[in-house]
Amino acid sequence: MKFLSRSPRARLTTTLAACVLAAAASAQTARKKPLTAQDVRPPADILTDCAKAPPQAVVKLPPALASWATIYCTKLGHIFNANEQHFAAYPESGLRASFNASQIDDKPDDAKDASYFKELRYGEMTPAQIEELLKVDPLARKIIGARKPYRLALTTSGGKTLSLAVLDPGVTDPFWVFPITDKGLGQPAFFVTSLESLNRSR
Repeated sequence: MKFLSRSPRARLTTTLAACVLAAAASAQTARKKPLTAQDVRPPADILTDCAKAPPQAVVKLPPALASWATIYCTKLGHIFNANEQHFAAYPESGLRASFNASQIDDKPDDAKDASYFKELRYGEMTPAQIEELLKVDPLARKIIGARKPYRLALTTSGGKTLSLAVLDPGVTDPFWVFPITDKGLGQPAFFVTSLESLNRSR
């Protein structure tokens, strides 16, 4: 997957409230009712039964990750997404943050269960992992600050791995998620917020 230049990232740590409000306004344009679970899940006509997914496909997340994320089985391939109680978006564009295994693998749009996540690793970054990150990206120290960073690695059925740094999940609302590249924290970053918090900001 391709990510944008890292040059604007420092602004993200100082404009969080404005970003969340902007994304909320974009998502709720011409809407007077609060966002609900039905609004944030994929359309019903593209969902498929995860019980029919390949046995090696990851369709159930560990509790710490399931508290804010989920995997949907769809006609377009399996999708990693914020769960039905949360909203994830890129602040500058307002686009939803969602990761389709078929797109990561450059497979056809109708991949269905042929494109899935075969491995998932999620946990708090160790001091050694943090130091390794800071060696290649000293500026990441300002981004992480006192936040507790977690590392999420999603490996597709095609063997490609997407790595993300999740900052203070379940502690702050909203919280930030950054792609991890060979140069450190990449761009674009996205935020995850609860629907409850998002609806309060309207």
